[in-house]
Amino acid sequence: MNRTTIKEQGLRLPIGELKDGKLVKEFTLRSYKGKVDRLLNTYREANEGRSIAYLAAKYLSMIVETAGGVAYPLLETGDSSPEQESRMHGWFFADFLYAYVYSRIVNVSEWIEVPAVCPSPRCNYKGTPRADLWTTDVTVFDDPGELHTWINLRDGIRVGDRVSKRIKLQAVRYRAMLLSGAQDVNSVSYSQLREAIVEIEGVQPGYVPTDTDLDALSKFDLLRIDRQAGVVAAGLDLRTVIQCPKCGMDIRGVFSWAFDPFFDTSVPLDILTA
Repeated sequence: MNRTTIKEQGLRLPIGELKDGKLVKEFTLRSYKGKVDRLLNTYREANEGRSIAYLAAKYLSMIVETAGGVAYPLLETGDSSPEQESRMHGWFFADFLYAYVYSRIVNVSEWIEVPAVCPSPRCNYKGTPRADLWTTDVTVFDDPGELHTWINLRDGIRVGDRVSKRIKLQAVRYRAMLLSGAQDVNSVSYSQLREAIVEIEGVQPGYVPTDTDLDALSKFDLLRIDRQAGVVAAGLDLRTVIQCPKCGMDIRGVFSWAFDPFFDTSVPLDILTA
């Protein structure tokens, strides 16, 4: 794996599709036109009450033209089909978010600003600092073997009468974000963890952890999984940091990746009025 930026990575996904033992990463995007907003508004009305994760998937199902050597055609109406939406759910989460952010850069602006308050007790800064999305760090998988990693646990996970001290994680698919409790993209939720665990040492292959199994994990091991999974995970560094314009202290986790703030209210006004 290697670490780069969105600007350097360009139109290449952090993971891509596995074909013939290689990761095919190239993708292309359609332009974000007014028709997309009209179709998204229709989708919102028909899917009221669904999580914002579904809206993001609907958006990408219309914007992505090709990815990993696969075409994503639209219907004659310019809309995407339910099958196309389902295909987006099966993307790696790292690839999904990368294409999502990249589409924001090329269709709207690389600049983003959000309300923030400096955490320093000696600084009273409160404002809307600005950041360049092109400079966002990206971890890229080059080898298909990097799709899986073993993590050692301190206390272990109990399955039946056995306590295992090692679990094997895989890159998480976007569908894990559609489940209850999965809206925090900055940590590993239960739904993501269940999706990520592909093997537990000493347990029969294909076993899917239950809530009972995960409930019994110690807080230490949950933190270890979260931190180590973050170290080896591909994709964007979502623990975003902006330096306080007044004192220079890091202001962490200030970006909202929700569709409306990300594509609308976070765009600097001077860019739209210049």
